[in-house]
Amino acid sequence: MKKIIFIVSIFCLFFSMNVFAKTVQSEYETAVSHFIDMIKNNDINKLSDNVSYPLIRHYPIAAIKDKKDFIKRYPILFDETLKKMIVNSNPKKDWHPVGGRGIMLFSGVVWLDYDGNLIAVNYASVSERETEEKFLKEENNKLYPPLKDFKKLEFIVDTKEKRIRVDDVGGSAYRYATWDKKKSMSTKPELIINGGKIENYGSGGNRAYIFTNGEYRYEISFSYAGDSDAISMELTIFKSEKEIFNQAIEYYYK
Repeated sequence: MKKIIFIVSIFCLFFSMNVFAKTVQSEYETAVSHFIDMIKNNDINKLSDNVSYPLIRHYPIAAIKDKKDFIKRYPILFDETLKKMIVNSNPKKDWHPVGGRGIMLFSGVVWLDYDGNLIAVNYASVSERETEEKFLKEENNKLYPPLKDFKKLEFIVDTKEKRIRVDDVGGSAYRYATWDKKKSMSTKPELIINGGKIENYGSGGNRAYIFTNGEYRYEISFSYAGDSDAISMELTIFKSEKEIFNQAIEYYYK
């Protein structure tokens, strides 16, 4: 009798879990379908009410701060390529829930929360890319002269107080330069560290850029989930191998 009760209990548990999973899946598919319809119908006003502001864009493109700003910039943000990608997507096959992060299209091109609100667009239209390239070219021309000798800009990140620029200077070496966030990169950095290196962790793209300056070590780490954009970015500082500072990176240009 106990064996029968145990088997029945396990069956009920699996049945309940299956029903719950299907309910959750149905709910997020409904939210996704609603979002797709708004894009398909170019219902910009309704869509603008379903956005989590500010909507961050890649540096140096300014964040979309509110509904008015979203409506103005919608044609640039959602160009024909991105709209076609969304409209032709299948809510069941192309959109995936990722824990508490939300629902992503493909490998993270677009993100929604579970209520169907737009929370991220990891896609840059031709217009945005042209703006980025023009700005960065001008910015590099104004860069603090001793920093102009580099092979490739690796990334620029912001913490609450600082702006950090990391350049690939060739020969598998990297350079770290930091300013007060309110200051221009045309001014002398507060700190420059040469001879940085990369340490990769696993096969998912997780990595850390490591810079040593005397007894201090600066690490900028990037953690990823699958092929999506970085989900955790941090600056950690060590003194004589003891952690003395840790802060999340707020903004990232790659």
